[in-house]
Amino acid sequence: MSPGDNHRSSSMSSDSRVSATHTVIAKAQLRLPSLSLSTSSSKPDHGLLRKQIYAFDPETLAAAIASGCSAQAIKDYLQHYERTTVTAQIDDQVKDQPLVAYAVERNDTEILQLLLENGADPSVKAFGTTPVLAFAIMRTKWTQRNATDVVKTLLAYGVNPRCVPRDMWEEYVKMPKAELPTSGHRSAAKWCTPEHRAVLVETLNLSMRYFLWRASHLQPPTMRTLQIGTAQKVIPLFRIPYQIIGQMVAAKMVMDEVYAYLSLNTRKPLVLAFAGLSGHGKTELATQMEHMLSLKLLDLDCAQIKTEHNLLGPPIGYTQNSVGSPLNDHLTAYSGRRCVIFLDEFDKTNKECRDALLKVLDTGAYRDRKTNKEVDGSRFIWMLAANLGDTAIADFHYKHMAALKGEEVDKISIKPLRTELSGIFRNAFSPPIAGRIDTIVPFFPFSPTEAAVVAHKFILDLQDEVRKPIATAEPELRYIAHSDLCVIDDGKVCQHLVTNHSYEPELGARSISTSVNRLRTAFALEYSKSDVKVQDEFNERPLQRYIVQLNPVSETEEDISVFRDERTVLSGGQGGGQ
Repeated sequence: MSPGDNHRSSSMSSDSRVSATHTVIAKAQLRLPSLSLSTSSSKPDHGLLRKQIYAFDPETLAAAIASGCSAQAIKDYLQHYERTTVTAQIDDQVKDQPLVAYAVERNDTEILQLLLENGADPSVKAFGTTPVLAFAIMRTKWTQRNATDVVKTLLAYGVNPRCVPRDMWEEYVKMPKAELPTSGHRSAAKWCTPEHRAVLVETLNLSMRYFLWRASHLQPPTMRTLQIGTAQKVIPLFRIPYQIIGQMVAAKMVMDEVYAYLSLNTRKPLVLAFAGLSGHGKTELATQMEHMLSLKLLDLDCAQIKTEHNLLGPPIGYTQNSVGSPLNDHLTAYSGRRCVIFLDEFDKTNKECRDALLKVLDTGAYRDRKTNKEVDGSRFIWMLAANLGDTAIADFHYKHMAALKGEEVDKISIKPLRTELSGIFRNAFSPPIAGRIDTIVPFFPFSPTEAAVVAHKFILDLQDEVRKPIATAEPELRYIAHSDLCVIDDGKVCQHLVTNHSYEPELGARSISTSVNRLRTAFALEYSKSDVKVQDEFNERPLQRYIVQLNPVSETEEDISVFRDERTVLSGGQGGGQ
């Protein structure tokens, strides 16, 4: 995953011997002490759940994490003890290292979140002076694992992004430089020696740089907000800005609305309308709400629903009344409880369907179509996604936002746009439905740099896919695998993808995905050039590295090429070293 391995030859110091020394030193510094879980069982989970030590012990927990215990086993262990006991000791050092570092080393966001939710400090230092955030980034040099989600998790829990040198991510689409800046940006990252900086250049990928930049422009929650949010169990809401790319306005609006709704224990449905072109994060944001708040989500495509009976099922007295519908069954199952209902393509519904929802959207009152029993929907969160207002949103973006830098966008008032959208929704849905919508949330087109980050997200998915082990037998055949797809100057490559192969606002992220698919095809063809048959035994060798970079094809044009890094080829044509 190291975005700069080949880039080193052109962008780092000309003194390669110094760089090599730096790398060796950094590698030795970034290796955590070995730990093992004392158990007679071959399954580490079993040994942990036997609770061999009666008092909470951070070293036992660290050993369990290092030994591969599941997140559920870690959760069971933490819940076995009083919360105050766990919180008081969870930041204790384990062999001179913080407990959080072991979760980071494992690259497990679920376990990391468990530690953080139990009071672990995400801003602790590893190896004496190295911020855990920086450790998460630099460690990928030797693991080749995608640590972007770990970085996002640490940032979402309040780590100051400036603990990583600011000049390395402030212009996030640009590759960071190994050379120290001549002035500014250094005081907050004094730990970062030239050795560390050389590794950061190789490992700080475009998505990480983007979320560091994004974190630097978010206002941290006040102590009172944290107090209320902790009591009401809504702290995970503050992770919303790290779940989607772009859409700073939408993220803040949803955070504010849902935080206020849940914190006040409101006993009336919350109805949010997501407006704008498809492919810009509406579905992704709704889906993330399920994970962040541990609320069950129903995702319903309204484009396929033509009648009230399709939507809610036939009422009592009609044939097939006992069949119900996904929406009816979801509302009934979560009567009196919180849940999320996402109605996609809501603008495709007709008046009959919308009128059937008037009462449940207004007060939460509803009757189960199967039994005619009353359902309490007063705690439901509704999200209605529509392409309505896309032209108004695009025009507002072009006139008031497109030319601004990211930090300036936050200062723009969207009140005129919200007024215009209210009129559009009222005309499209009639006043009764429009009047039940608490807030209309606009989703804007991506800026050129945001589109590049979306492209990088798809590249990360491809890297994760091809890094999986080779499997030449059923049930899962996977021949094009066990590879490290290394992108040189990832910002430049991703900008080329979205500029030359066109990001189309009408198609959103789908158009960007199509451009990345060209890269997928190029890699598959390059991988298949070898005359050596793929074998499962190749999994015992280091990953085979493939390079992705821009190369000139004429005096004025460049194009992306994919080729095997011959320096990593072992005898037989496969394998490789790091």
